[in-house]
Amino acid sequence: MASTPKIPASDPLGLRPLTDADLPFLRVLYRSLREDELRLLPPDLVEPFITQQFNAQYRHYTENYDTSRYAIIEYHQQAIGRLFVDRWPEEIRVIDIALLPDHRGKGIGTRLLRGLCDEADRDGLALSIHVERSNPARHLYQRLGFLPEETDNAVYLLMKRPANTARDQPITPGTNAVG
Repeated sequence: MASTPKIPASDPLGLRPLTDADLPFLRVLYRSLREDELRLLPPDLVEPFITQQFNAQYRHYTENYDTSRYAIIEYHQQAIGRLFVDRWPEEIRVIDIALLPDHRGKGIGTRLLRGLCDEADRDGLALSIHVERSNPARHLYQRLGFLPEETDNAVYLLMKRPANTARDQPITPGTNAVG
């Protein structure tokens, strides 16, 4: 069974397995995701904050999920993001999907998530992701058929796309092209 969406070899978008050599890139990517928060910190606390938070998140991922399915997203063989996926008997869990700022909003995430939706449908599995309640990506997940599930967590919401969801979920025009 596949663990990440299949992308033709001729496509400029690609996925490759994560290696230890990718940790500096992952730290830069993590920082790009926290820029709004970083503006609130005194300059001398920014690097210690990023180091502590990145290390804690990465440690959590590696201690709790199967890291053999972690991928670096590449565009023209340049690292632009991460797609961390784990597989369970009844579900595919998107642990994390993130792109550098210049590559957001261009349909890359939609395309990768559609590939995971197709895989989940083919294998009769649910597809799920935890998302910050304030994250605008929630709208993308809803368009792809993810439904919010009640959780006690005030920050994160579990969204789940039930097994065998129809493939013709409505997509807003212009959101599925890779740029």
